[in-house]
Amino acid sequence: MQEEELQIERELHAKYRTSLDPLLADLAGFDTSEELTQRIQALYDTLDEDGSCSLDFNELNIGLRRLKYSPPIHLSPEDFDMVSRTLSVAWGGREAAWELGGGVGVC
Repeated sequence: MQEEELQIERELHAKYRTSLDPLLADLAGFDTSEELTQRIQALYDTLDEDGSCSLDFNELNIGLRRLKYSPPIHLSPEDFDMVSRTLSVAWGGREAAWELGGGVGVC
């Protein structure tokens, strides 16, 4: 049975280009910008377990694992850095954007 599970996991990994693709696919099914905003806020609220209005590398990884995707979503430090840089550019280079070991808040 374990070999079958490994094969399924390999097929899922082959289907997605990054570890965040399953989550992004779920977020993409929106009809209005308001619905997307609500989905993103609900996701952030789920990930920000301590209510600090910021996510660091560890809290984000723990929160992503709680989402119960198969295979589980795990960000490497390199993945986190890529997301951090992307958000920083998208937000006009604001310093608060997801620095490794730091975080960003949307509360």
